[in-house]
Amino acid sequence: MYPTIKALWYLCYANTPNKFLHLLSIFFLHYVPAAIFDVFCMCMGKKPRLLNTYKKIHRFMRVIEYFSMRQWDFQIDNVINLWNRLSDKDKDIFFFDMTQLDWDLFLQQYFRGIRQYLLHDPLDTIPQALVRWNRLYWLHQCIKLLVLLCSAHIIWLFFSKTLLKYN
Repeated sequence: MYPTIKALWYLCYANTPNKFLHLLSIFFLHYVPAAIFDVFCMCMGKKPRLLNTYKKIHRFMRVIEYFSMRQWDFQIDNVINLWNRLSDKDKDIFFFDMTQLDWDLFLQQYFRGIRQYLLHDPLDTIPQALVRWNRLYWLHQCIKLLVLLCSAHIIWLFFSKTLLKYN
């Protein structure tokens, strides 16, 4: 794993099949924390940035939604024919047989490259980044628990008052 030392929060993913729940989770898990973070930044005399960042992210998500939310079926007959016509020497030089690709190694190198070249995060900060990532993970879990407990308390108050009316 190659977490960045610059991470502001723990990265997590949840597949939400319901559009309303998805929009609700975006609001509560992205916009509300971003607004709180930006208010905190303004109180510290820094420029707010997270809310605008999330707006850009979600605008981009809407742009790619058509392509990312559909099943695509590509015909690669020409690629297969080309692969079958290559000599063994050419197959070693021009490797593109996806059945032989080590996807775990590929993704490990991919994330390392993102960290090093796109985020400009030196590899010697990986130990500190792992410590930070672990702290962000536990902070994330605690906040999820706090939100769950607050939600349960609000629901309990609502139903207890509703039940008292009818008794």
